[in-house]
Amino acid sequence: MSSLLQWRACSTACQCPNHSLPAHTQDALPETPDFTHLSLTNDVPKPAEEIDLRNVISSVEDQIQGVKDAVVCLRTFRSESVAQLANIDAQIVALEADLSRLADVVESAKAPLSAVRRLPSEILFRIFEETTEFPIATTPRFHDNQLEEVPAESTNVGWSFQARESTLWSIELVCRQWRREVVASPRLWTCVNIVINNRNFAQGNNRYLTRLGLHLARGAQHSLSLCIADQHHASQFTSLPVHLAPLLMGHASRIRTLELYLRPSMVSELHLLKLWALERLVLLNSRSETPQGPAISIFSELSNLRSVTVIDYERPDRALSLPWTKITKFVTNSLIRPGNHNILSSSVGRQLSVLYRMGNLEEWSIRCHHPTPGSIRRFKITPIMCVRLQSLSLSSSLPESSKTAIHQVLECFDAPLLSRLSINCAAKKDDVRDDPTTFEALCKFFARSSCPLTVLHFHNGTITPELLHILSSASSLVELCLTDIEEDFSESTLPPLLAQLSNMETGHIVVPQLRTLHLSGTLAFPPNDFSTMIELRWMDDQVERVADIDLCWFTAPGIDAEAQIAQVMVDSQLYQYCANGMKLRTSTYAYPRHAPSV
Repeated sequence: MSSLLQWRACSTACQCPNHSLPAHTQDALPETPDFTHLSLTNDVPKPAEEIDLRNVISSVEDQIQGVKDAVVCLRTFRSESVAQLANIDAQIVALEADLSRLADVVESAKAPLSAVRRLPSEILFRIFEETTEFPIATTPRFHDNQLEEVPAESTNVGWSFQARESTLWSIELVCRQWRREVVASPRLWTCVNIVINNRNFAQGNNRYLTRLGLHLARGAQHSLSLCIADQHHASQFTSLPVHLAPLLMGHASRIRTLELYLRPSMVSELHLLKLWALERLVLLNSRSETPQGPAISIFSELSNLRSVTVIDYERPDRALSLPWTKITKFVTNSLIRPGNHNILSSSVGRQLSVLYRMGNLEEWSIRCHHPTPGSIRRFKITPIMCVRLQSLSLSSSLPESSKTAIHQVLECFDAPLLSRLSINCAAKKDDVRDDPTTFEALCKFFARSSCPLTVLHFHNGTITPELLHILSSASSLVELCLTDIEEDFSESTLPPLLAQLSNMETGHIVVPQLRTLHLSGTLAFPPNDFSTMIELRWMDDQVERVADIDLCWFTAPGIDAEAQIAQVMVDSQLYQYCANGMKLRTSTYAYPRHAPSV
């Protein structure tokens, strides 16, 4: 052992003069006779006086020499101490280096004892499962909120796909235990992403296909979720790679979810797959091409297919042959290029033609783009009766068409069992919200259907006083979100709405089940009235408590004092309820819009 590790400095009680340096006190001067008379004259001192003078000189010179010796001693001691301090610093650096080295040894010894090495298989499975990415991430080349104009002749439109290798291949290389767990867990291998590009399917490169085959085999007989994407910006393939379909044939009967981000002609090439177990289908037209040739019919006989999402198919009823009567969830969407209306999107008439064929539909989500002047007349006369529809989401991406497109859809069908309704109107030029006709159509739709609404969302539109009639009839409403609403609504409808919600008289209570209330826009109502309404509904046992509140006041730039005062008042009056479970969020938002998306 190093002698330095055994060394210890003297304690503070040590009386050694080297460790306890005394403080300097000035010595008293020796007593001297009075020689004033000699200093004022040039007389010769008397013999006795001379002796006294020489004694004084000798005594003081002895003191001077003692002080000089002490100064030299202290300077020497300081020099030695400085050298000692430098040596101490060097020893500290050396010891800290040893400390780091020894700490590394301890950590290395502790690693095998880590609890991570003893995690049960169930925990490891959950961790590995969270790393799985499915489906392939998609990004449109042009977004709905993009403002720049795009030339009509531009072909730079479509979708981008993020091609990432499955993390499971990296996880199994960490250690033998992780590899054993990964290989022995077939459910981890049930999500398969396939990216078609020049690198993965290059001629003579079998690594990707080999791994793909092993991935599929490790899933054993468990149900598969499969996603195939044509990464066309990095691919020269105009058809499926020749070895892909044969590789998938042996596993086709296990596929429950199939997401195809391919051009329509590639989809048709999968006709050899027997997809009898398929329940959920997503079709994305990867290059935003207009489908050519006959309808894609490989899914027409799938009796288990229930959920279908179609993106960028102009006429899904003609481009696709599907078991329409079996479908319970149908979603349509399309890529929008601002400034160019020659896009792949269905008109209202085509959307309704698809709806007419789905008698068992329970959930419908569409983005309305093009109004149809004449082809929906028959649906207006005899609205489609969607007897099973429970959830409806309508949105629009073309501002100039928002009014008539959503309006037309709502005019042409009834849904007596509808419980969830969400309408998102498009913002128009110069940040003008949608006009009242859309909400009027919504009110008429509700009156016709008499549906048991539990959730109502309306965004970026103008709400009319007919909202009060809806709420009077919607006794089952639980969630009401009116966001980015027009000023006229706030002034004409909000005060009476608060009055209705505050009425706790038996027989006059509206929306007794209401638990969520979100409002945003140019809110013009007395904050005291709002707080009183909430307090009344919290204290009355006849109604549910409104436990989730979100208020956002829109204001012009620099003119937000009134809104801020209202915000502070609501916060202060309702803060006490937050301790009992209320979620209260209040904020202000300055123009110019767009408002935050919902």
